[in-house]
Amino acid sequence: MIAVSYLIAGTIEIALPLVLGYILIKRLNTSWKMWFIGAMMFLVSLVRFPLNNYLTQLVVSGEITNISYWLIYLIPSITSGLFEESARYLGIRYLIRNDSYRTGITYGAGHGGIESIFLVGLNVLTIGIILFTNPESLGDMLYSINSTPWYLPLVGAYERVMTMIIQISLSIMVLETIRQKKIQYLLMAILIHAAINYISITAVGY
Repeated sequence: MIAVSYLIAGTIEIALPLVLGYILIKRLNTSWKMWFIGAMMFLVSLVRFPLNNYLTQLVVSGEITNISYWLIYLIPSITSGLFEESARYLGIRYLIRNDSYRTGITYGAGHGGIESIFLVGLNVLTIGIILFTNPESLGDMLYSINSTPWYLPLVGAYERVMTMIIQISLSIMVLETIRQKKIQYLLMAILIHAAINYISITAVGY
């Protein structure tokens, strides 16, 4: 059951963003170019990972206190909001150069879609395939996987659906920065993004 669950979840996390992109492009009369620019700019935003590692190492290199744990959660949350929303702004304003709401929705689907495919779906699907073909190659990881509830990967797929909705919503918020020439919408998107990440990470931690 756990192998089947991984296969289903991985397939959903990969196929859903592509199917959604196809539907949106057809319904909104946009283009795959907008979707792929959203995907590309998300990947560009991942340059924050080395910064996250560096700042986290600084935190854990000293005395570990309650503030240290707080910073370990806060650092990736802030950099995620800052880098992703800044990349979103640059992509829409300078690469797409179209401030229609249809653009924001399609761009957001690409941004959230590649996150689902690249960071989650491919890994989950790969684990599912290995569980069916050569589970012993997972080593100690196999025990951990078999100890988890069978439905947990499907919960991850549901989380990806919710995340894509949030990514599209944040794209519209950043779009308003361009449409109304008001930087506060971008700042709000950064803050909301960081807050959602922080709440999610701390909830898992507890």
